[in-house]
Amino acid sequence: MYLVQLSVNPPPHGGELPGGIREVIAACASEADALEHVSVLPFARPRPVIGLFLRAASPALAEESARCLWYKAASLHPPLVGWELSLAEVPLLLP
Repeated sequence: MYLVQLSVNPPPHGGELPGGIREVIAACASEADALEHVSVLPFARPRPVIGLFLRAASPALAEESARCLWYKAASLHPPLVGWELSLAEVPLLLP
């Protein structure tokens, strides 16, 4: 299982990350996405962060699945219009 952190940029006019993101992303996930959990840090700086816990064979596959989930959610949830994915990565943690 991998934690993929999605960093998102607000639209040019600004604003807070819309509510309900956790539920929207979870609803977009298929069994193939292997989504286990979604966490949202709307006030993280310098930009909001969405954490996706995914079962995947590799970090790269987890990151790709997370990107796909973001784009599905953004296309189906009108309050996300204008929000831009800036980064989707498995953070590397040192022991």
